[in-house]
Amino acid sequence: MTTPTDDQLAALGAAFDAFSRRYKLADALSSEKPLNELDKHVLLYVGNHDNCGPTDVARFLHVPSTTISSATDRLV
Repeated sequence: MTTPTDDQLAALGAAFDAFSRRYKLADALSSEKPLNELDKHVLLYVGNHDNCGPTDVARFLHVPSTTISSATDRLV
């Protein structure tokens, strides 16, 4: 077995990050909580990034823009 390179470790970290975000998203969408995990992530991102738009949030959370649109409707 060979030792992974820094680039390979970075790629694995990025893939794991994307996987965990999508897993949390799937869990949040099936939840019946008033403020689900996706809503919390959206609020945190918007709170920390002045003048961001839905596309910025969708890109950061690795979800479709329509998903952010639905979250925005719930939050409004």
